[in-house]
Amino acid sequence: MTAKSYPFISIDEALYPQSLKTIDTPPKGLFIAGSIECLSKPCLAIVGTRKPTSFAQKLAESWAKALSDAGITIVSGLALGIDGAAHRGALLGVGKTIAILGCGLNHDYPKQHVALRREIIENGGCVISEYSPETPPRAQNFPRRNRIISGLSYGVLVIEAAMRSGSLVTARLAAEQGKEVMAIPGSLHNPMAAGCHWLIRDGATLVTNVEEVAATLRQQVISLPTPSTERATTRSCCLTKQESAILEHIHEYTTPIDEIVMNSRLAFHEVCSILVGLEISDHVTKVVGGYVKK
Repeated sequence: MTAKSYPFISIDEALYPQSLKTIDTPPKGLFIAGSIECLSKPCLAIVGTRKPTSFAQKLAESWAKALSDAGITIVSGLALGIDGAAHRGALLGVGKTIAILGCGLNHDYPKQHVALRREIIENGGCVISEYSPETPPRAQNFPRRNRIISGLSYGVLVIEAAMRSGSLVTARLAAEQGKEVMAIPGSLHNPMAAGCHWLIRDGATLVTNVEEVAATLRQQVISLPTPSTERATTRSCCLTKQESAILEHIHEYTTPIDEIVMNSRLAFHEVCSILVGLEISDHVTKVVGGYVKK
């Protein structure tokens, strides 16, 4: 990356995020590439392993999109795996996403996410760092940047994490900051689910669908859209071709998911991902036995 300068916001300035001022050892300032305004929006951090299962990666992307469509800004660390999936999912929604680096902004790290970083900025999000632009990525920087990920956010959602991982550091920091910690349970045979199970035993909120995440956040953020507002906002936007196709196969009475899969001719995991978005945008309701169109 060509060396360049970036706007810097000091902790004493009005644009500095209020949520960061209350944490222990807040950064003295932030270098920012992209939109400064998105730092003041309601945020949720989504974090997890760099080596997720394909299911967890798709889940992170679909949940991030649904939450983005509900007006929530997705925060993560631009790492490979779950972080990248969360950023990509948010970009598919109507909201923004914020990436927080453990190095200076003049470093393309990780190199695999150069295009993703550019897309975040071009779509109204931002990439930030407390480190000067020329600071290289160092191991000790990343645990420190995790306090910013949790500090900016009203809550942290962990999707697959090993017992010794940066995601658990972020979750611990969130708990210390008085933020909501949520975790998704996984297979007992998946070592990348062990960290989530430990968090749940330690008091984290167990979540099994994106509606539970949104409901938990609404307890923290009164200004989040109500379902009726979400519905009006989303209906004013065009559905994707796949969303429209799925919606055609759901009725005003209960439609079993197997019937939706069969009639849509899409893979089961694709249908589940699309249904999550349709639920959060208030187009359909999940009921016993299937889904109902609204």
